[in-house]
Formats: sequence, structure tokens, C-alpha cells
Amino acid sequence: MSSGSLKNGDGQQKEEIFQLWEMFRSFDKDKDGSLTHMELTSLICSFGIKPTKGQLKYFLEKTDSDQNGRVRFKDLVSVVAPNYNGTQPYTEYQLWRLFHRVFDRDEDGVVSDEDLMYTMEMLGHKLSKEEINDLMEEADTDGDGVINFQEFSVAMISAAFQSTIWGIN
Repeated sequence: MSSGSLKNGDGQQKEEIFQLWEMFRSFDKDKDGSLTHMELTSLICSFGIKPTKGQLKYFLEKTDSDQNGRVRFKDLVSVVAPNYNGTQPYTEYQLWRLFHRVFDRDEDGVVSDEDLMYTMEMLGHKLSKEEINDLMEEADTDGDGVINFQEFSVAMISAAFQSTIWGIN
């Protein structure tokens, strides 16, 4: 199967579908053109997405159209493509502004747990210290105790992608 056989919109979406196809193929260990539920779970996790068991079960049910325990690429695309249009949810400039003007309140170039707690509260989401720690741990991939712009961007795009895929508003 080639990615050129997919019916897509613009060239950017075709490129993203092609990249998904390349990743799909790399996770298809037996090269039979389909992924087991375990392989699909690994593919999802490779995007930095950490679905709950319920979300994963829902996604597997949607993508395994013939309920045989295997997911074909066209089934994956039929679930993902209608919800994800192949464009980034935010531009780099929007992320930069959000990072610097909203989250990095002391303007030191990073988001600390205090910055995050304050910002979330101002946005109407009062979180416990444990919830803030969980968010920090998830976003702080280099383990330095703060979130830099790159980590922030990845976390925001991942969160937007997850909400699109899982139907969370």
C-alpha cells in the first residue's frame, strides 16, 4: 500500500500521512501490513501520548474495524484523519507568546511549578500540588525541574493532539 492511494486534502496533510505510514511500517514487526494492538499501543506512545486504559480500549475498538486484533493502516487513517487535519494546532509564534506572556510569569525563560500553579489558577483550573507535580513531571523531559520552551511546545501540541484523538474538550 502506498500513501499516495489515500484521499487527502493539501500537500501538508499528504506529507503527514506519509510520515504516519513510515512510522506505521516501522512498528509493523512482521511486515504484514497491519499492527497488533500491542504494536499500535507502542506507536501511540512513541508520539509521547500516554492514554488511559479506557482511552486505549476506545481507540483500539475504533481502529480495529473487523475486530480481529489487527489494525490496518487505512483503518488507522480513517479514524485519525477526520479528527486531525494534518496541521499543527498552534504556530510556533502562538506557542512562544503563550509561553512568555502567560506561563513564564517571572520572565526567566522557564516555567516553574509556581508559575504553572499560578497560571492554571488564573485560567480557572485550581490544581493540587500533586496535580502540578504530575504535569511538571510529564512536561519536564530533561529532568531539570522546570519547563523550557521546547518542552512546553511538545506538551501543548501533545495535549491538543490527545484531545482531538480522544474527543476531549
